[in-house]
Amino acid sequence: MGERILVVEDEAGVLRVIIRILGKNGYVVFGVANAKEAQDIFKREKGNFDLVFSDITLPDKNGIELVDELISLNPDIHILISSGYTDDKSQLQTMREKGFKFIQKPYSSSDLLKVIRKAIEKT
Repeated sequence: MGERILVVEDEAGVLRVIIRILGKNGYVVFGVANAKEAQDIFKREKGNFDLVFSDITLPDKNGIELVDELISLNPDIHILISSGYTDDKSQLQTMREKGFKFIQKPYSSSDLLKVIRKAIEKT
């Protein structure tokens, strides 16, 4: 594996768990807590990521807006969006139209790994 994943999650405990799960499974993980940090690291790393995995609700920006901006810098990047809020499901149609994968919180480690794999392998 060794694929590079940028994880954007504002809940520190959730971010730590995701980083641990993905790291133990061979991924190179960059974890950040907000859109500004995500944009900074994405630019610093020259968009060299296989996947951006972002929560939809971030403290400084909507996750969909963030990934749209990141896609403008790297159109080949794969996207996975997550949410724990049922209100965010109203944006599912938009995500589908854009070709983004979605995972509803809470999710198990095995479900997360399966969805990550599918999102990365998507053509």
